[in-house]
Amino acid sequence: MTSELSTIALEPLRHSVGRSLHQLTDSYRDGRCLDIACWYPANDASEPLAQYELLAGVTFTASALDQPTPLPGAHPLILFSHGRTGTNLNYSQLIEALASRGFVIIAVNHPGDTTMDWLTGTAVDDATNERQRVEDLDLVLSALSSGSLEVPPQLDFSKLAIVGHSYGGYSAVAYTAAHGAKLDVKGVVGLHPLITPISEEALRSISAPVLLIGGVNDTTTPIDVNVQAPAAHLRNGTIVVFDDVGHQGCSDIGLYGELAPMVPDLPVEIVDIVQDMATSVTGRAGDPWRPAVLRHLHEVSAFLERVVPPVV
Repeated sequence: MTSELSTIALEPLRHSVGRSLHQLTDSYRDGRCLDIACWYPANDASEPLAQYELLAGVTFTASALDQPTPLPGAHPLILFSHGRTGTNLNYSQLIEALASRGFVIIAVNHPGDTTMDWLTGTAVDDATNERQRVEDLDLVLSALSSGSLEVPPQLDFSKLAIVGHSYGGYSAVAYTAAHGAKLDVKGVVGLHPLITPISEEALRSISAPVLLIGGVNDTTTPIDVNVQAPAAHLRNGTIVVFDDVGHQGCSDIGLYGELAPMVPDLPVEIVDIVQDMATSVTGRAGDPWRPAVLRHLHEVSAFLERVVPPVV
């Protein structure tokens, strides 16, 4: 089965958006290979649209072009970490909109905690996952700053922020607690984050501004222990709690539920599964997903524009 679908942007683009794909191998960790995606503000061009995989053999296109020429100048760098059982391509709507606003977003896959790892029984235990995730972010930033990993746009390392969803929120906060001074992280965002594995001492050690976003209907990382309680231990923490938003309110899960019925010959059982997953956007079946993602976009963008302002 081969099918290509399309979707529209969350908001009118301020700049064209490009996307490029890369790989990075860690020779010190048994050749651990990281898949990396980079989104960036681009010049208007006629390059084909980048493709995202919805299901095996089923792709969709959004706004990002496939490797167009970057917009000139050095741009703020946002490192993005995906949630448990996810991938770096599960946040296309949010990330494309951020790139359109002048940020470069580099998102890494964490082997051992991707969709394929969970489907094939190769997922790692929590302690291993937590260690590997922090090491992955450190590897990517070290490779970017040394030039051993090259991406199309020019990066402004004086404007570095880290963003993550769910277990990716853990990754962003834990990395900053352990290594934030190395490259002077200017801001951290946890989207429906898993914060409970991080000690109060580690939270207190973070000097950078931290934004934690949660949802009242999030039953995966409940806000009382993952947003509200941790904020009390942050030196410069801000929390945003959305009513009528669930754990996947920032991701493409709602979009997948919208697109699945459009796939020819897709078994109804799979459509039902995807649409059932989409209820985690707001916590209720049938709610539109775009308003939830837009609310995240506006809060995240406002925070990033304050701590790592773009030049375009």
